[in-house]
Amino acid sequence: MALLEQLPRSASAVALERSVLHLLYRSKLDNLLHFFPTIGVSILLHLSKLLSARLRRTSQHVISGEPVVAAQEAL
Repeated sequence: MALLEQLPRSASAVALERSVLHLLYRSKLDNLLHFFPTIGVSILLHLSKLLSARLRRTSQHVISGEPVVAAQEAL
């Protein structure tokens, strides 16, 4: 969300096993959108689908009264 809103991150994460991380800064995303729009739009589409799924899951938990737990999701 911070990538899209240009605000500080609101959460942190801890890897439970050895991991490879890929960072995407807003300036790099802006460059992709300018110079490689197909790639930039594809990234934004995947991010929007991920955020939409998380919001839908959270809404369902709020309605049902179930606790919201983090789930492993693939981009």
